[in-house]
Amino acid sequence: DGFDLTVQFAENPEPWHLCSADLMTQCYSHIEFQFSHPQMTAIRCDLIPDDKPILFTSYTLKNTSDSVLRGSYQFTAHFHLLDAWFTHLGNERNQGEHIEIVNNVVIATAFSNPDQWAVTATSTTKWLSSSLTTLCGG
Repeated sequence: DGFDLTVQFAENPEPWHLCSADLMTQCYSHIEFQFSHPQMTAIRCDLIPDDKPILFTSYTLKNTSDSVLRGSYQFTAHFHLLDAWFTHLGNERNQGEHIEIVNNVVIATAFSNPDQWAVTATSTTKWLSSSLTTLCGG
């Protein structure tokens, strides 16, 4: 379970994986993760609204170099909806999920109780492409 963001610069074949933050700041309303690259900074902001089972995440990328940067980014979401050990949300344990893309929204619904247990991912920017991949064991 989880997600990550990768930035691919046109001038540099090495991708920048935003997985290890340089600084984490926990505020009353949200958590910020700051990432540094020689040409760019990134801030990931996570917000959980009061009493809601939802997580909002945003990424802000800022060019810190003197030149124009060209490239692309890839957001990857990993879904593995399994009940925690000795717990379950329905009459039977959930053992996986159904994943589909509908109108630029990735929707993962649990096999058991799909109306009550789902995860979604989307963006305010237009996607250039999207794909679904099954990983080993998933």
